[in-house]
Amino acid sequence: MTPQPMAHTNTHLSDREARAVLATWRLKPIFMRPAGGTANASLVIVGARGQYILRRRNPRYADPGQLAYDHAVIHGLAKAGLPVPRIVRSPSGSRWVEHEGHIYELFEFIEGVPAEPEHPGETCEAGAMLAKLHLAAERLKPSGKKDWPRYFDPKVSLKALRETKGQMERGSPEPQGNPRDATEGSRGRACPHARKAGGPRSGGREDTPAHADGPA
Repeated sequence: MTPQPMAHTNTHLSDREARAVLATWRLKPIFMRPAGGTANASLVIVGARGQYILRRRNPRYADPGQLAYDHAVIHGLAKAGLPVPRIVRSPSGSRWVEHEGHIYELFEFIEGVPAEPEHPGETCEAGAMLAKLHLAAERLKPSGKKDWPRYFDPKVSLKALRETKGQMERGSPEPQGNPRDATEGSRGRACPHARKAGGPRSGGREDTPAHADGPA
């Protein structure tokens, strides 16, 4: 399937709209700021009990099957130990809420640091994390249904991936080992320049306004 360009999306989430939706979670924001993104409208929410991401789903991706699929993937990746944000349930136990015809989700906010693409250790760490993601995702059998009409068809990206792989192998002074080495205790050998770094700092993990999905 040929990738389809992303249609114009309203990514603005007003203060009034956000406060009305957050009331469902019994959350009173102290401060809000845009969270960025091109497909959905999102805000970073700072409350007395932590930080969160409020997301209004693009209608193209808001049907129950797609929601169930995405949430099953997040839950599966959390069980595999990946640093994914937890979904904050509403007081009624729902993973998402509907307000004036739109679907909203609330996630814990995970802080990060600015990327340094020129740093070889950071690039290697990013590759190792990507490998972990791929290895965990290939084992998932999520419920729900989601089509991948944009840029996720392997037939579209395989050529570019092969070209990049060839360039990396030609530029490497040593033969490439099994990519799983980077995720199974051999990061020191696979990433000689990797620097030690702690896990992502998260806000709102221990004290959320409702129920949060954990890795279990």
